[in-house]
Amino acid sequence: MHFKPADGHVGDVIPFYWNREYHAFYLKRQERRDLYWAHAVSNDLVHWKELPTAIDLGGPEDPDAKGCWTGSVIEHEGTFHLFYTGHNLNRAKYPPQTVCHATSLDLIRWEKDSLNPVVVPDPSWYENDDWRDPFVFWNDEEECYWMLIAARVEDAATPRRGCIAVAKSKNLKDWKVHPPLWAPYLVYAPECPDLFRIGTLWYLVYSNMETRYRRAESLEGPWLRFPVESFDDIRFYAAKTLSDGKRRFLLGWIPSQEGESDEGRWEWGGHMALPREIVVQPDRSLGVQCPKEVRGSFREVLIKPGTTVEYEAGTGTWSIENVGLVGGMKDGSAFVGLRRVPSDYFLEATVTLDSSAASAGFMIRMSDRLENGYTLTLEPSAHRAAFRYWRTWGEPQPHVERPLDIRPGQPLECRMIVEGTVFEAFFDDKIAMSARMYNHREGGLFLFVQNGQARFDNLFLAS
Repeated sequence: MHFKPADGHVGDVIPFYWNREYHAFYLKRQERRDLYWAHAVSNDLVHWKELPTAIDLGGPEDPDAKGCWTGSVIEHEGTFHLFYTGHNLNRAKYPPQTVCHATSLDLIRWEKDSLNPVVVPDPSWYENDDWRDPFVFWNDEEECYWMLIAARVEDAATPRRGCIAVAKSKNLKDWKVHPPLWAPYLVYAPECPDLFRIGTLWYLVYSNMETRYRRAESLEGPWLRFPVESFDDIRFYAAKTLSDGKRRFLLGWIPSQEGESDEGRWEWGGHMALPREIVVQPDRSLGVQCPKEVRGSFREVLIKPGTTVEYEAGTGTWSIENVGLVGGMKDGSAFVGLRRVPSDYFLEATVTLDSSAASAGFMIRMSDRLENGYTLTLEPSAHRAAFRYWRTWGEPQPHVERPLDIRPGQPLECRMIVEGTVFEAFFDDKIAMSARMYNHREGGLFLFVQNGQARFDNLFLAS
């Protein structure tokens, strides 16, 4: 479910939908090899099939000799156009990063443009070094193609002079560079730009440690933020979107950790994350939810709503009320273990904390004596959900965390996917979270409440 090629890792995902298939072009990380475009396809967003390499490295004199980096795919009159970043360190011949072009009739076999590079930085506005991640779309208002490029303004009083450059074309061949679409002086470089319109709002997606977004009433801006401007935590990176005409999805990747260890440093590239389905909220901000295709792929149901939950008492006081579990402890931690839980699973639960509860959540892949494992904690006072590597001594800092409005007496819908070394969670069809679990590949599932009481209703567990 979390796709990774057998001989490498998934980096930036460039999604494209065509003829009822979801294409995931991606930058492939392999040892002792520069990045290039690999390709996978799915008809259900769950099962992915590897396809032949899409764009490979050029020769020593080519603009993509040292890397074929992120870009975008678009169709025009039966031909598919792929725009990507060419990387070459021969500064005498090319800028380090340029926009290159390739075409295909079947999305499988690609032919590079003999005129590459097709777009280079214009020194009137932009630095020479950062010029990457082209995103191409048809602009109905101007009746031409626009290309958004991650760039940096030529001169400014701050190193955070990243901007989103614009180039325009009538025919996808002849491009003219224009002033920036957005130059906020907030980031070093707004990577992997993506743009789409829902209703009357334009949404601009980019990455800066996290995948973030802004919105505007028109392409002229201003590009304003919502209180929460990220889709996920810092372990879900460089995500870009696709639309099947009815729904829009966000595809990104979750980095591996050195030595496949919880203590290892984060690496570039890893597994492809589960697609997030974008949901427009009442205030027109964007939330994400777990797609129905993912939820429906877990077929062996172990616990379902409407049936009595079997549990093993741990600490505190627990009872079954309306086939939900209610438990707590006024001055400590209460927990119970759920029975027959496999190593990999999908879990749904509606969690409601009372006004006194300090926190509640789930203990994941825990050892029998609770000496090691992982926790997902809902923390009302900190307004967050936090994923931690469990320790018997002390209270470790969150491995990852997400802002989350948790109110006493208000149910919170939680969905979790535990598969292999990847953990992902979704809350109230708004917020998502991603993490890694290397050291503990199996263990029990527990529910817990600290210093108060909480309810766990509508429990659903499947593998």
